[in-house]
Amino acid sequence: MQNTSGTHLLFVQKIIGKWESIAQMFPFAKGFKWPILNFLKSFGADENMILRVPAAVKDDLKIWSAIASNSVSGFPISKKPYDAPIGTINFISDAAGKPPPNSYQKNGVASLGFYNNTVWFGTSIYWPKMFTLAVQSNTAVYELVGLLLPFFLIPKKLQFRHIKLLVDNQAIVWAWEKRYMKNDVLASVLLRCLHVIEAYLPCKIHVEHLPRMASPLAVLVDSLTRDSTTTNDMRKYITHI
Repeated sequence: MQNTSGTHLLFVQKIIGKWESIAQMFPFAKGFKWPILNFLKSFGADENMILRVPAAVKDDLKIWSAIASNSVSGFPISKKPYDAPIGTINFISDAAGKPPPNSYQKNGVASLGFYNNTVWFGTSIYWPKMFTLAVQSNTAVYELVGLLLPFFLIPKKLQFRHIKLLVDNQAIVWAWEKRYMKNDVLASVLLRCLHVIEAYLPCKIHVEHLPRMASPLAVLVDSLTRDSTTTNDMRKYITHI
């Protein structure tokens, strides 16, 4: 498939089936399925159709090939998934979407690190206009940026730790389990980014749902996502942290 310009449905199904056998024992492989699954949908149920293999699929096949080649010498079988243990590093994040048309309001995303309801890490940023024009009303993309912020700012503090990320978007929790979001290219790219960071640091990431405004910290992080709801005291608090 890497060397051909086009292929058919049955061959794509066959190669996905082989890859699933590896992915069941090797969780890191889960993060590199979305482009080919999206390609599979393009065929519908037509077994006679020949379609061009997208560049994104060929790029992922290079990763598949490298993993499969190395697996010949043997990989340790991964342990069964389990819930976050005691002693996790906890973060809560929230994001506001695109501001209303003709509005001067600044919207953005915020993340707080906390321990026993005491905040020890805090950051917030506002969206550049070009970013909101590209993302529009895709709430998952805005929220996923919030999950990534701690890993960009304090990566060394997160090495070899269990990290719990609390978010008010339930769809992101489900998507993290699959490592992609159905029918959403941008969100799937950010999920893959988080997936690769988890392996690179390394650390173990647990994404959990927390309903919006469900706790004092959830109220605080929600307020920090808009300049109209961020008070001077909040800015001083985050700056001090």
